Amino acid sequence: MGVVNDSIKQANDEFYAQDGIFTTCDHEVPHFGVRSNKQKVIPDKEVIVGPSNVEIMGIPTPLWIPFGFFPLNIEQKSGFNFSS
Repeated sequence: MGVVNDSIKQANDEFYAQDGIFTTCDHEVPHFGVRSNKQKVIPDKEVIVGPSNVEIMGIPTPLWIPFGFFPLNIEQKSGFNFSS
């Protein structure tokens, strides 16, 4: 999982990106992902994105989400994810 972007800023332990793509694709040029104008990455914890749309093979789709929260904890397999 990662954020692909040319410009990433770091503040404390958090990273901020603009106009980037969050993806689980491990290719240098990702085949799919969630493209957004604003992204906040907390390493080993979560990725938070602003207004976004799903992109496949570099083509934006009509699937739009106003806000996204993607946990980076790979131990959660299924079910409800409650905050602690």
